[in-house]
Amino acid sequence: MYSTMRLRPISPLQWAVWFLLPGAVLAWIVFATPHALDIALSSPFYFSDGFSLNRAPFMLFLHRVARVVPIGTAVLALVIVLRTLRARKASGGGFLDLKHLFYLLAAMLACVMLVKFLKTTTGVYCPVRVDVFGGEEPIASPTFSWSARPGHCWPSGFAGTGWCLFALYFAFRDRSALYAKTGFALALGVGLFCSVVQVIRGEHFFTHVLGTALIDWLVCASLYVLFFARDIIRAAVQKKSATAGSMTLSSFSSRKKIAAGQAAAAIGAAGVTSCRSGTK
Repeated sequence: MYSTMRLRPISPLQWAVWFLLPGAVLAWIVFATPHALDIALSSPFYFSDGFSLNRAPFMLFLHRVARVVPIGTAVLALVIVLRTLRARKASGGGFLDLKHLFYLLAAMLACVMLVKFLKTTTGVYCPVRVDVFGGEEPIASPTFSWSARPGHCWPSGFAGTGWCLFALYFAFRDRSALYAKTGFALALGVGLFCSVVQVIRGEHFFTHVLGTALIDWLVCASLYVLFFARDIIRAAVQKKSATAGSMTLSSFSSRKKIAAGQAAAAIGAAGVTSCRSGTK
């Protein structure tokens, strides 16, 4: 698989931001779900007739339109991959090489598939169906299973429409900092939009959409490391070697300056001694 871009090294801080922080927050909302916070954030949209905006025409329209962004991104990436393969080139139109394009498609697909699997197996009900808001089902934390269970509401599939675009950040990370930040901003914008729409409609609690964001981020980060593990290790080794070489050169230069200083001092001392001998 072709890769023509040099990978940027990953700092210890980035490792923490990519994995430790989101992993800790995800563990919190899974094992100590803040149900009171979920209820408080959903209550303003619940009226005497239920979540009245749930079936509002413009909400249903937004629900359909938002899907265009990730679908369009995936289709465009796939077209570029096919055209690049057909032309037998390593670069994807000057933006991404084949390996990064394959990563983009794989990461987005993995996000969608994992969220779909978890929705089917975690046994969590949506706000419109829980007893707190006039339904018949209990509000519950996600529990994991390999088999299908009723509920189908954790995490949020529609919110994942935007959060799966986190793959753009990692795909462009080695190409351009500007492109990577733009991809991250797009994921953040579409993800927040889709998340707010679902909370307003009573289709998801806050922790449902937050869980989707964290899961998709961790999937994208993990696949990036897996796809480019060899290149990441090589970049780290090269950075370490360059640092060591710089330190060695600096040390050698310092020793050279000290030796030159000592030689100058010795010459000066010899000159003084010679002058004294001549005077005598």
